Amino acid sequence: FLLEDEYELAEEVMMNRAEIDDVENMAKDLRAQRDYTWESLQKLMEVITVKTPASEGTSRDSVMRNKGKKTYFTLGTYAYGKFAGLTRKTVLFPLLCLYLNSFAKFHTGGGQTWTSLTVGLNSGSLLHTDFNNEKGSKNILAGCGPYDGGELWIHLRPGDEPHPAGAPGKKQSRKTGEMLAGEKLPIRHQFVAFDPSRLHGTCQWTGRRNILSLFTSRGLRQLDESERHELVRLGFPLPKECGEASPNIHTVMAAAEDNDQEDNPVTDQEPVTGILTAEQKALLIAQVTAKNEGIEDAWDGLPTQGPSSATVLEIGVPAQSNLRAALGKCGVRVD
Repeated sequence: FLLEDEYELAEEVMMNRAEIDDVENMAKDLRAQRDYTWESLQKLMEVITVKTPASEGTSRDSVMRNKGKKTYFTLGTYAYGKFAGLTRKTVLFPLLCLYLNSFAKFHTGGGQTWTSLTVGLNSGSLLHTDFNNEKGSKNILAGCGPYDGGELWIHLRPGDEPHPAGAPGKKQSRKTGEMLAGEKLPIRHQFVAFDPSRLHGTCQWTGRRNILSLFTSRGLRQLDESERHELVRLGFPLPKECGEASPNIHTVMAAAEDNDQEDNPVTDQEPVTGILTAEQKALLIAQVTAKNEGIEDAWDGLPTQGPSSATVLEIGVPAQSNLRAALGKCGVRVD
């Protein structure tokens, strides 16, 4: 959904640990109550807005009809040039991921797939196409908040089938200056699916417009097995054809679909004792690395009492395991 040069803006949203916990706890409570109303989503987004710094001077200012605070950030998979992976916010906000994915599944009726979601607070976009999305995939977009206008505008090319809910509308091309034929689709309190390869953008609006965008990143095919498992654990409904994923990921995906509405979020699971497989060790290392990076960013500049540490106890034969050395390279104190 994001233009490539806007990815860095999305990753600049920073909060301290207390502010992150406020957002996470609200998302946890809403999911436990299975509260998937648009009013509750709006309240959650307002909490996020209060906790995040304003983003000023961006390329999106030309379409802002409300010059107040505005923020984008993405959860799930990203693709940026040759790089792909899970965004840092995915690690910082696991309960938010779970709630937003459950919310979207509830309102889309199931059957849709995505690898990423973007939260846009008082936000819109200039005309663009999403070249970082997986070819053949769909974008799914919804809006909430006290605003008027703000429809999704989509270019109607020769042979394109108009949307049943669309209204005729024209927009001026940023490249050629010509007026392009298109249609305006209302997205407030409803999800609309569309082809991201078609030119699209935001119509003018007044008030406060928040959006939730679901999409499939081309970065999916570059993710390793542990990253895909993490996405499934956080509720992302991945496409069945996940590149070179091993067959057992589809079993995990099916189990996640069956248990999507379970009352216990990931942080409330009972401890499990067992022998780690090589795959589980790789996942642990990836999570520790990402968590360390996220915490360093969130607490950057704040006074500290000393270096942070984590302790991992591995039961097994040390000579046959590289877990200790790998965790040490991640900055973890190994006792």
